[in-house]
Amino acid sequence: MLPEAHTSALDHPRTLDPRDRHARGAHYTLAAEIQRVLQPTLLRPWQRRIAAASPSELPALHAELVRFRVLDPACGAGNFLLAAYHALNQLEAELRARAPHLPPGVRVTQCLGLDIDAHAIALARAALRAASGDPSDLTATIVHADALFTPWPPADAIVGNPPFQAKNKARSELGAAYLARLRRRYPDVPGRADHCVHWFRLAHAALPPGGRAGLVATNTIRDNDTRRASLEHLIAHGATITEAVATQVWPDDAVVHVSIVNWIKGESPDPKLLWEQLGDAPDAPWRCHQLSTIPASLSPRVDVTGARDLPGSDHPKVCFQGQTPGHRAFVVDHALAAAWLRDDPNNRAVLFPYLIGDDLLDAPDSAPSRWLIDFGDRDLAEARRHRLPFAHLEAHVLPARSAAAARESARNAAAAAEDPRARQNAHHRNFLARWWRPAYRRDDLLAALSRLPRYIACSRVTRRPIFEFIPATVRPGDALQVFTFADDRAFGVLQSDLHWQWFLARSSALKLDPRYTSRSVYSSFPWPDPGIHDATIAAAAEHLRRERRRHAHAGLRALHRHLEATPSHPLHAAQADLDAAVRRAYGMTDRDDPLAVLLARNARLSS
Repeated sequence: MLPEAHTSALDHPRTLDPRDRHARGAHYTLAAEIQRVLQPTLLRPWQRRIAAASPSELPALHAELVRFRVLDPACGAGNFLLAAYHALNQLEAELRARAPHLPPGVRVTQCLGLDIDAHAIALARAALRAASGDPSDLTATIVHADALFTPWPPADAIVGNPPFQAKNKARSELGAAYLARLRRRYPDVPGRADHCVHWFRLAHAALPPGGRAGLVATNTIRDNDTRRASLEHLIAHGATITEAVATQVWPDDAVVHVSIVNWIKGESPDPKLLWEQLGDAPDAPWRCHQLSTIPASLSPRVDVTGARDLPGSDHPKVCFQGQTPGHRAFVVDHALAAAWLRDDPNNRAVLFPYLIGDDLLDAPDSAPSRWLIDFGDRDLAEARRHRLPFAHLEAHVLPARSAAAARESARNAAAAAEDPRARQNAHHRNFLARWWRPAYRRDDLLAALSRLPRYIACSRVTRRPIFEFIPATVRPGDALQVFTFADDRAFGVLQSDLHWQWFLARSSALKLDPRYTSRSVYSSFPWPDPGIHDATIAAAAEHLRRERRRHAHAGLRALHRHLEATPSHPLHAAQADLDAAVRRAYGMTDRDDPLAVLLARNARLSS
């Protein structure tokens, strides 16, 4: 039995209700997005061939066209296949306009589909029968099957919008047994990668030499593990990306940003087109880059995806994610914390000011508005002595973690019943065993902070370069990236435009907002050597912070939004002075491409 949660990207609005679509990774594919696949993958390559063919070559070209097969391996209700059928008919019409004696030959059976959803398959067959006037039932060409566990029919082009499912939801929504089966079938696909990676790899493997494919994915396809498992894998195995959409807002009710990737199995001498949508709204403007090569990062800038982690970047470790409580009851407001302290001043030992991303960006002084309950290494008996905080967690956290552990146990039992080799998850069982403690306390982070008067933090998901010093007595939340530096020179490098460009080029993304991670950004960032420019960097950094605080009456986020609309603001000059000082530390000139210089330095330091 295939799990209901694993379904294709359905195209017909009656196929799934809105609640099911989100859980299943299914999103309707609209006409404009279909054309962003079909134009570069099917229509334009054929149109170039038709235009270049001599009259004597047209019959052979027509014979090839009527044998040409298009596959959507996650076809849903058939929107891609229906559009592909119309595209084949359009191409035949263009051929026959040059050679009227050629008979009609395109058939609906040239459009092949697979999908796990039986109702969607019925809709796809009906749509293609209606469009073609062919009364056949199409059971041999539009097949009810799981594309990840069935052979794909031979095809010359592969198109579609396969399901995407982030790694952190895969187990709960696909099911433990299905996930275990999937990983045994595809051991080379890392568990951190998005679910849609399987379709990219299978599509490329199924293409004949010179075959083309075009698939829709979330824009995480160009990030980190998902990029390495999909686009880098394809390029390493002979793919050339011919046209792509780096990122765009998905124009239905799904809160998601997507990438669209079209490639050929082999070389392509033609210029490559890379599109970017410049905003969060579906009607935001577009920019097109004409490139000689589109890299796996789907970026028009210097490709830094090949940068290596640098020796010593984690020795000692200086870049951390903040603390993850694991339940909202661990975080309380000022009023409740004050009441507990009045009741028992000893509660101060387990209550800590707790900074979240919104506090950092929106509070005028970036001060925390919440407190964290953290019993540290105290056992249950020791924790119970702090009566009111303990009772609060016992009332709210214990029931939630008990329920989560019970659900996990039931999933494990179901997986074992289906497959005794299925991996058993102990995630929630472990949380329950120490339910009065935060899920991820980050002991190594706290040990580093204990030796510092202050640290640097930024929001982990951000579209603006905002770094700030935070007192070490304040606990950072998990929405913050923490850098355990207390000196102005380190702040200046992190706040510089050079570090920001590296961040943008290397980061993963949540919607359109880049996400800072130590693994993808910091570990590969090549710092400048200490030297004579350090004092200048430190002085420029200190000046920038003073100027910023002088103007940040409504918080740092509001200030930076204001800066974007105010080119003459004095803070621009302060940032420019800092950037110039950092550039001099790298030995850069104004003519140098910062990413190229940083990438070359990364290569030297990692060799």
